Order: sequence, then structure tokens, then C-alpha cells
Amino acid sequence: MNDAGRTDSAKVKKGQAAVLAAGHLINDTYGGFIAPLLPYFVVRWGLSLAEAGILVTAFFTVANFAQLFFGWLTDRRGGRWFLSGGVFVAAIFLGSLGAAPSFGLAIPWVVIGAVGAAAFHPTAAALARRAGGSRGSLVTSIFLQSGFLGMALGPLEILAVVERFGLESSYLSAAPGVLIACLLFKCAGRPKDEPKARRESPPTLSAFVRTWPSLSTLWTVVVLRSVTNNAFAGFLPLLMVDRGVSKLMGGTALTVYLVAGAVGGLVGGYLGDRGNRRRLICMSLFLGVVFLWGFLLAQGPLSLALLVVGGGFLMLSGPINLVMAQELHPERTGLVSSLMMGGAYGTGSLVLVAVGAVADQVGMHATLAGVTAIGLIASSLSLRLPKENGPLRPVFADVENPGPGLES
Repeated sequence: MNDAGRTDSAKVKKGQAAVLAAGHLINDTYGGFIAPLLPYFVVRWGLSLAEAGILVTAFFTVANFAQLFFGWLTDRRGGRWFLSGGVFVAAIFLGSLGAAPSFGLAIPWVVIGAVGAAAFHPTAAALARRAGGSRGSLVTSIFLQSGFLGMALGPLEILAVVERFGLESSYLSAAPGVLIACLLFKCAGRPKDEPKARRESPPTLSAFVRTWPSLSTLWTVVVLRSVTNNAFAGFLPLLMVDRGVSKLMGGTALTVYLVAGAVGGLVGGYLGDRGNRRRLICMSLFLGVVFLWGFLLAQGPLSLALLVVGGGFLMLSGPINLVMAQELHPERTGLVSSLMMGGAYGTGSLVLVAVGAVADQVGMHATLAGVTAIGLIASSLSLRLPKENGPLRPVFADVENPGPGLES
């Protein structure tokens, strides 16, 4: 290929990476709608905290676990329709959630929207890794944090619409998702453009069994971190309202927390290629717990500052975990990405109904303090990961037998 051809190819990949990041941002804004709407639904339908937690749990569980199916399918058939259609469905259903006539109908409303949000992720993560080329880790980090930024901006977007036009007019927020879905359809390429190896060589069970010690350790760390993060992402607006602030300020606090997590993830992506990964994961989780406890104990501006720092540290290890897992199975980034993003995040969300039920009995403040402590377990478990950077080996494997997918 001549220099002009290589330049054009590089421009195409950069353009594709940019569209994928924008798509991830907009797709995940819709996941950020549910928590700030809970105070409205609690008043409208007279919900308990446990019932409110059902909506959050329904979204996180379906949006995450459904990724496993779409990741498996993406590695075999490509995912052009999943990429664009997923964002479209999420925009239509989650964007119009405020118009749901009853709590009973709001649940399937959320579930359908969650399936759409889930369909986008595995295909987009695999394409982002390919578009990054030699800078795959950096592009993956940017792609991943675009999603967290979308979750952070979601509360501001939906609250701006609801406060200005009313709860029933929330459907106006669907417009950005419909527009980006059209761009993503063009960006994804046709099924014939998928690498032949991805379509013809399915992953073997033995490959996952032999790398399972490392993969399971990474997965468990992400699950435990997700328990803490999902509890804050799901119930922070309710906690702030309990503290006496307005619904708008409660949603703003959630946005601040999620933006801090997105920035922390970008820093983690940068440091992960340069520092000791295990140390970064361990220390970031530990410091995240300490500062979030400080937020729960403090008041006023200091409390908000501690929330920002705590959220940043808690999510710093996100891209590090994902890239480490992708290194175990570089030929199956769709499936592995769905396992680490969807499977792990979804498992971490299963406790949210229980969190709401406990909060009904002992209060949201005490409940979040207890849930935050789970991050200490994740920090301790991360010490089992390999010390060195570079391609990840099974933790308990023979040094002379690094396992499948790593020889090249």
C-alpha cells in the first residue's frame, strides 16, 4: 500500500473510532436517565425504595447480561445491525420512560430499552479495538470512558428536558440516539468486512478453561467494584434528596460522580500502559473506598469534593481490567469484552434490590457505607494478579506454558 493509501486508511480508522466513541457516549446517556427519574416516580406512584430499586436492577441486569449473547453472536456474524439498532431501541424506549403510564408498564419499558443498550456494546468494543491498531489500548480506554461520560451526562439531559417540558415529554431526549444510530450503521461496515478468522474459528472451551484463573480474578474484581459503583449510580440522587437538596441537585451530584469516574478511567488507561497494573488496581480501589466513606461522613462542599475524588479512584482501573482480559483472547474481543463489561457489571447490579430493601430499614446513608466496604475485598483480591505488565498469563499456569492466544 502506498503512503496515500495508508494515510486514507488511518483517517478512516480515526473517523470510525470517533463515531464509535460518540455512539457509546450517546447510547449510555439513556442508561443515566433512570436514577434521576426515581424521585419523580417515587412521588408519582408511591414507590418504596425497594420498588424503585427494581427499575434500576432491571436495567443494569438486562443491559449487562444481554451483552453476553450479543458478544457471542458478534464474533460469528458481525454486528452492524446490533450497533445501530441497539442505540435506536435504547433511545426510543428509555428516552420516553417518563411517559410510562404505570410502574407495572415501566418495568418492560426499561427492559426493552436495556436490550437495545446491550446490543451496542460488544460490537462497538470489538470495532474500537480494531480501529485503534497499534494504539488499541488507548482507543479502547477512550471508547470505554465515553460510555461512563454518557452515563454522567444522562441525568443532566433528562432533567433539563423534564424540568422544562414535563415528565411526559421525556421522549424529546430520543433525538440524539436516532441520529447517531444512522452514523453507526454506516460506520460498522458490511458483514463481509469482518475478519475471516472471527467468523470461521469459534472459541474453544479449553481456551477459556486454561486462562480461567486470570480471567476469573479480573472478572471478580470488576464485579465487586461494580457493586459499589452501581449502588452509588442507582441511589445517589435519593441520598442527596434525603440530605435536603432538590431533585435537580441530586441529579447534578450523580453527574459529578460519574464524570469523575470517567476522568479516572482515562487516567487509568494512560497509567496502565506505563505503571504496574496490579499496584494501580489495588491502590485505586482502596483509595476509592476511603474517599467515598469520607463523602458519606462529610457535609457541604467538602462532601462533594470527596465524592469526586472517590469516584475517580474507584473507576480508575476500568480500562486496565478490560485490556488485560482482551489480551487473554485477542481473537475474541467481542465475547471477552461482553464478559468483562456486561457479565461483570450485570452481576454487580443484582444486589440493587437488596440495597433498596436494606435502605428501607436502616436508611440510605448507612446502607451505602456498608456497600462501599465491598471495594476493600476487590482491592485485596487484585493482589492475586500478575505483577508485570505485558500479555497476561494465567495466574496459576506453568511459566513455560503461557496458554492459548498468547504465543503471537
